[in-house]
Amino acid sequence: MNTAVYSLSADPNDFSVMYAGFNGGSCSNPPPICEPDTYFNTTGATHKTIDGGLTWMELDALYTPDLRIIVVEVHPTDPNLIYAATFSKLTTPGEGAGDFEGVAQLGVLRSRDGGVTWSSSTSGMGDDPREQALLGMAVLPADPSRLFVPASSNASYWSSDGGETFHRTARMIAFAYDSHDPEGLHMLGSNGEFILENQDGGEIWTRKAPTPGFVSFQEAVPTVIVWSPSYPKAVFLAWALRGGLQILGWRRDLETGSFG
Repeated sequence: MNTAVYSLSADPNDFSVMYAGFNGGSCSNPPPICEPDTYFNTTGATHKTIDGGLTWMELDALYTPDLRIIVVEVHPTDPNLIYAATFSKLTTPGEGAGDFEGVAQLGVLRSRDGGVTWSSSTSGMGDDPREQALLGMAVLPADPSRLFVPASSNASYWSSDGGETFHRTARMIAFAYDSHDPEGLHMLGSNGEFILENQDGGEIWTRKAPTPGFVSFQEAVPTVIVWSPSYPKAVFLAWALRGGLQILGWRRDLETGSFG
């Protein structure tokens, strides 16, 4: 029914409290399954549970038709602070991949009171709706005011003021903050072909090495970068192969520079 859950995030202090980001687009099945313009999420496309998932409520999170919540994240040091990266695209059954024009882009949503009230911002993002339709998000664990988000264009954005304003930078398809960095600003990213490194929280990227396993964007795309929680110099990169479900995992030892 086109009601996919894209993201889950739990309160760091109370795992019975969780938030889910939904596909708020219209039903993708034509009649008789769905009548035209049938929507199942009409309030916020963000849901909350306070009983460990037994029941859910849709939050009033600035909903506009065809809004998708791509990533929702509760900050690890402040359970009342919730960020959500959004993406809006109008889709019509049987008429291709969809259209960015004619739908409202909200950029990043933010709640400071556990999802009761929300604000949104696209300030600093380009005027083209593809610049404001986001494909992911990372929130700096050490500093809740710093975010990194990639757009549906050839750009990413970083924010140092809690998502009030954004600054354009290079497009990263997979990216992560270094969870072992005391200052929290060290990042790694992949633009597909190359692994890049950042020391300032997302602004200036330098090329480190070819991305292991890269052939072409038609073959596969990198999806996730994760640091080992116990070994700070080990980093893992996952690939999604187009046309299949296989995921490839790679580990880079930052000390030796080797891959395995």
